Amino acid sequence: MEFDIKNLGQLSYFLGIEIETTHKGLFLSQRKYVLDILKETGKMKAKPINTPMETNVKLNLEVGDPLDNIGHYQHLVGKLIYLIVTRPDIAYAVSMVNQFMHAPRTSHLDAIDIILRHLKGTPSQGIWMKGNNAYAIFSFSNVDWAGNCDIKSTTGFCTFVGGDLVTWKNKKQNVTARSSAEADYRAMASTASELIWIKQVFIDMKVDYKGPIKCITTAKLPGTSHQTLFSTNELNILKSTITSLEKKNNMEKLRPRLSEITNN
Repeated sequence: MEFDIKNLGQLSYFLGIEIETTHKGLFLSQRKYVLDILKETGKMKAKPINTPMETNVKLNLEVGDPLDNIGHYQHLVGKLIYLIVTRPDIAYAVSMVNQFMHAPRTSHLDAIDIILRHLKGTPSQGIWMKGNNAYAIFSFSNVDWAGNCDIKSTTGFCTFVGGDLVTWKNKKQNVTARSSAEADYRAMASTASELIWIKQVFIDMKVDYKGPIKCITTAKLPGTSHQTLFSTNELNILKSTITSLEKKNNMEKLRPRLSEITNN
């Protein structure tokens, strides 16, 4: 079966994403999308701030008054979620306000206001992807232990290929971790899954990459260092070990098992 196609030229704009192409690489941003949000919310003249969320703030369902217009809150959060496509810097803040879509309060709307003020000062920020033909794979992993109102932790990681940011994630963990180390182990398992997937994409695309996979965690875990190199086999073992112990609710046995994996 054959189809007629039309050459639309060099890609410059697609679904709200602006693409700037140079001989050095690509720059992806959503500047127009950000400005449209600021105009819609009347924040064009707001005072910019450096961070998208106040330090040590823990949102909950008790502080503030219930909002009368829940639909407006949900509309704003939905727009911010799409903005994460090119703005991983606001991913954590957006994930926090997203948890209260069913019963938002004035304190949650105040948190959105801070995100908008941050966007006011950085409307052109985006992702730069270099055309360097490099394939080194590495990742950064972190966790916010018991940072949610239900005492669950939040996993955060970002992965790079050849120095270019390709994937990132910020998500509340499914179960309550009984220690910060357990929360970090779960975050490492999620990161390992992502790295294994990227390695598989390389295989599917016939990219012959035999270098190490670097997994960097901000936590000092037993049996690991701040910068730990994992082979593909070790990543698979790490993922399966944590998954198995999670199912058995026996995470305390992970420390010796992790030491075995990283010291082999």
